[in-house]
Amino acid sequence: MRGILSFIVVLGALFDTGHCCNYTLDPKTGHSYRVLNDQKRTWNDAKLKCQSEEAELASIRTAQEWQFVKDLIVNSGVDLHVHLGGTDVEQEGKWLWTDGSPVSNISWIPGFPLKRSNNCMMANKDVSWNWYDYDCGVSLYALCKKPARTCPPAPTCPPAPTCPPAPTCNNGYVDSNTGHCYKYKMLDDTRRTWNEAKSVCEAWGAELASIRSSQEWQFVKELIRHSGIVDYFYLGGTDVEQKNTWLWTDGSPVSFTDWTTDDGRVRKPDFNCIAAHSSSLLWYDVTCNYQRYAMCKYTYN
Repeated sequence: MRGILSFIVVLGALFDTGHCCNYTLDPKTGHSYRVLNDQKRTWNDAKLKCQSEEAELASIRTAQEWQFVKDLIVNSGVDLHVHLGGTDVEQEGKWLWTDGSPVSNISWIPGFPLKRSNNCMMANKDVSWNWYDYDCGVSLYALCKKPARTCPPAPTCPPAPTCPPAPTCNNGYVDSNTGHCYKYKMLDDTRRTWNEAKSVCEAWGAELASIRSSQEWQFVKELIRHSGIVDYFYLGGTDVEQKNTWLWTDGSPVSFTDWTTDDGRVRKPDFNCIAAHSSSLLWYDVTCNYQRYAMCKYTYN
């Protein structure tokens, strides 16, 4: 039992990622960074704080890395300069990172570093975050850096369910056969001839309304009933090409109908368009040149 407990403790240590909290990953280098903006520290205290988080006071190796880090500092909102990991405390003028590797001149302020007793490096807020040598005892914010692969990759979420989303038609009519959603626009601003109404609908990317089923007609009847207008409304049916062969504006046959008695049959030769009346809610074949209200229909999805 003691052996099993020891194994669990070791696993917990290996997979403890709490020290990676608040660090931002640079995907290009694999390094992770954190701005210590909770309080100001001296250079040595900041170095110890980074080490306590299994990190280092940040070293900068390339211009690309510096650009990523500078953006991170700016976005952190700090209002003062920031410690970096460079120092020449061992030998004046010989700048090294905390791991002993040399500091390259990536972003020193022109003319710096100066040969003087200022032995630590900071990113200077007042000169576009360029590098500046200063007294190590000054308390500033700081930047910690974790080397690549110290932090494990973020967990991968399982793929989202592939079930299709429930159809949303926003108060429109859903055709049970095609699944398409349709909406309707009543042209009740002014009366128009059938052809004029057809042109207005088409200008909106719609059609003079076709009715394909009793369910759709029931839906449209409710729209007409609630319009409050007592009059005829043009629909998109016509037999102008061949008498008594009724077609919708797209050329498809009128299969569902709700004619009043005898309408839709051979009557007057110039009664070539379909209109519904808001009182009876039945269809009538009427002359196309008379100005009436109309109903447009368009596909919503």
